[in-house]
Amino acid sequence: AGTRSRLESAAQQRPSERASRQLRCHDKYARLWCPFDARLPLHGVSRPDGTIATDLKNKTFELFKFWRLTFGNVHASFEVPLAMYFLRRWSPKFPVYPGAPPQRGAYLRAMREAQHSQPGPDGIPYAGWNATPKTSATTLYNVQEELMSGSKPPLSFTESNAVCPAKGDQPSDPIWVVRAPEATRPLMLKDAGNKLVATVANSALAPMAAKHCHKAQTGFLR
Repeated sequence: AGTRSRLESAAQQRPSERASRQLRCHDKYARLWCPFDARLPLHGVSRPDGTIATDLKNKTFELFKFWRLTFGNVHASFEVPLAMYFLRRWSPKFPVYPGAPPQRGAYLRAMREAQHSQPGPDGIPYAGWNATPKTSATTLYNVQEELMSGSKPPLSFTESNAVCPAKGDQPSDPIWVVRAPEATRPLMLKDAGNKLVATVANSALAPMAAKHCHKAQTGFLR
């Protein structure tokens, strides 16, 4: 509780005040929620008329208004019979796994090698999973088994937090970070557990993808 209150207090201070204080976390598990390589928060979003949105609602609206044109719903136009023919023709030739599916050891390696990053909606970072590696590996392995058996994951498993950190550096950034929407980088933050399951599956499938994909496919094989 004491560490959490100090974190919340530090988050509420202005950047110049935060820069003058170093938050020290001595407890093993408290350190899991200390920020690693934290980005500066976006204090304002500039509008074409020169005004600046500073409250959460208006910042969100300005960012949404700009980026929805890029990430909005796009109708995928394709012929269903042709797509089904393609799947029947080529899917059987691609093995799911060369032998047994990934085991718990694959999750232990994935957790050890994961880089620090902002967690998703559940707030648990990679370091949180790696704090109890054996239990975490078993949990993630069981998730894998459920998915491979055909079980549908809950909607929350695929939910993400949308964030738009600022691009580049400005002289005023140490005190006041303001960017136009196009000068932000939209990111979708999934839960670390979701990404660990995907990482292990990708590690098993990538070598086969490189072997079986057409030679013209040179990217997105990992």
